[in-house]
Amino acid sequence: MSLVLPLTAWLIAIEINPEQPVQVENGVIEHLDLHHAVAEGREKLHDDFKKRWTEDLSESVLEDYIVSTLLDPRWKNWDFEGCGMFLDGTMTRDKALSYLRTQWKNDWKPAATACQPAPTKVVATSNFGESFFMRKRSEVVGVSAPPVVKDQLDEYLALPQEPNNDWFDVMVWWNNKAAAFPVVYQMARQFLGCPATTGGVERTFSAAGRMHDDLRKNTGEDTLEHMLRVKMSVE
Repeated sequence: MSLVLPLTAWLIAIEINPEQPVQVENGVIEHLDLHHAVAEGREKLHDDFKKRWTEDLSESVLEDYIVSTLLDPRWKNWDFEGCGMFLDGTMTRDKALSYLRTQWKNDWKPAATACQPAPTKVVATSNFGESFFMRKRSEVVGVSAPPVVKDQLDEYLALPQEPNNDWFDVMVWWNNKAAAFPVVYQMARQFLGCPATTGGVERTFSAAGRMHDDLRKNTGEDTLEHMLRVKMSVE
């Protein structure tokens, strides 16, 4: 899910943009040099893709994609280049960070605990003047300042960005950081574990419907589940 926005921005701005040449094995082909049917199809694909992701996409869904992107250590410093098309042309990195921080503050950030002042040390003396000034000193020294509580999200964002390699496993990375950022880790699992599309779920339901046909109406739930697991494993 964290790769949806980067890939979408790249597709719209470069790969299927009619203003950009087409990359081929032996070089590039300008859009105007394409066969008219290919050029027309490319233009329609670009317009449909852009409409779907800039006009039809709800802000709440876009917010989930933004948070997922920033919780991926390979993309957390991304400047959202090419994403100006989102949110009616107002998409920036600052706005993306505001979505992340709002989500963190409202739903995930641990509540601050009240700090108790340290007890004041009582100094026993026989001299009134010494007792008075020592008491004043003890009142000042005895009350400790509240400890500085570091924000886990800020600490995560301050880390260097990881290289975007094909072999990088984002969930393994977060499992290794669970002790350092326990709450952000839970937040990352929530967002990064979401499927980017419902295609996989829809295929599973379709497969279940084909298996539970007229000849196998009496198939039990456990048997159907096992059959689906075998089918998904083979595919």
